[in-house]
Amino acid sequence: MCIADYFRSTESPDVDVVAIQVVTVGDEASRRFQVLQTAGEYTEAFYLHGLAVETAEALAEWMH
Repeated sequence: MCIADYFRSTESPDVDVVAIQVVTVGDEASRRFQVLQTAGEYTEAFYLHGLAVETAEALAEWMH
């Protein structure tokens, strides 16, 4: 098996479809993380990062 086995040939009348879901908590979380990192507030930065990651995961689960 190889990756090409998962795609239809170009002669096939059917088309391939890929479902993609993307969620984010926004640029603000990244910006605040950088500010905290720069200020040396590593614990708070990683707490914020963890919260942002878990929030994005929860949003993805809720949307699914």
